[in-house]
Amino acid sequence: MIKAIFFDLDGVLTTDKTGSVTISKHITSKTGLDYDLVLCIKEQYDEPLDDGRITYEEAWNEICNELGTTLDFVLVKESYITTPIDHKIIEFAKSLKSKFKVGIITDNMIDRTNFLWKHNSWDKIFDDMVVSASVGSRKNETKIFEIACERLNVSPNECIFIDNKESNLTACEELGMNGIYFDDKKRAYEELFAAVDSLIK
Repeated sequence: MIKAIFFDLDGVLTTDKTGSVTISKHITSKTGLDYDLVLCIKEQYDEPLDDGRITYEEAWNEICNELGTTLDFVLVKESYITTPIDHKIIEFAKSLKSKFKVGIITDNMIDRTNFLWKHNSWDKIFDDMVVSASVGSRKNETKIFEIACERLNVSPNECIFIDNKESNLTACEELGMNGIYFDDKKRAYEELFAAVDSLIK
C-alpha cells in the first residue's frame, strides 16, 4: 500500500533539467558570457556541492578564475528566483496531499533549496524535503532514500519516487521503492499521472 510520493526537484518540479542550467542561464543573461562555457565549468563542481563537501561561496572564486573574470556572488543568489516552476506538477502534488505524504528528494545545495522552499511556500504542500548537501548522500546511494523514509515514517515499499534521470531510480528501487521516470523534455503529464495512479489504486 502506497503511503508516500516523493518528487525530484530540478527537472520534475521545475522545467529546467538541473539547477546548474537555471543558474548558468541567469549568469549568462546578466554578463554576456558563453552559456555552454559557464554550464560546463559549473557542472564540474556539482558533485562536491551536492554532497555538501563545499559551499557555492567557497567554490565561487575558482569558478570565476576558470571563467577568466570576477563576478559578484549575488548573481548566483539572484538566479534562485528565476527557477522555472512546473505548476502542473505542483498542482498534482497538491492533489495527492489529502491521502498521502508528499515529499521532495533532491541532489542540491542547501541555500538554494531553502530559498525555493520558503519563496514558494512549499511547506503548505510538501511534508518534507531531503537535500543531498544536508545529509551527505546523493541519489546514487540508498542512504538519502532511507533518510527520506525515516523522516516520513514509511517503508520503502510504501513509497513512489519520481525523477527525470533514470539512473537516479536505481538506488531507490534497490530499497524497494517504486521508481517512475519522468522525461523532462517530453513532459508527458498524463503518462506520469497514470503511472502514479496505477500504483496507488
